[in-house]
Amino acid sequence: MAAITPTFRVKELTMSKYLLVYQGQIEGPMTELSKEENDQMMQAWTEWMGKVGPSLADGGAPTGDRAQVGGSGGPLPITGYNIVEADDLDAAKAMCDGHPFLAGAPADFSSTSTN
Repeated sequence: MAAITPTFRVKELTMSKYLLVYQGQIEGPMTELSKEENDQMMQAWTEWMGKVGPSLADGGAPTGDRAQVGGSGGPLPITGYNIVEADDLDAAKAMCDGHPFLAGAPADFSSTSTN
C-alpha cells in the first residue's frame, strides 16, 4: 500500500507599508539643540523605535531644502518621514503613539501598496 502524504498550502501573510509624513514650518536653519536637549530627543527616538520594533521598515530622515513642482510653487511643509509595516491603516496610526516629532504636529499616513 502506498503512503499518502498530505499537502498543505501556507498562505503568506503580507503587511502593507505605510508612509508617515510629518509636517511643520521650519524657517531658516534648524535650531541647534543643547547636549541635554539632544540627549532627550535621542532617548525619545530610541524608545519609539524600540516600541515599533521590526515594523519600522525605514527609519526615515528629516527633509532638507524643499521645492514644489507644479501647483502654487510654495515650499512644502514636509519635515520628515518614516515607513512602517502594518496590517492596516489603524494599526499603522497606532504606532504613532510616543513618536518624538508628533507631539502637536500634523502628520499624514498613506499606504504604499495594496494587499
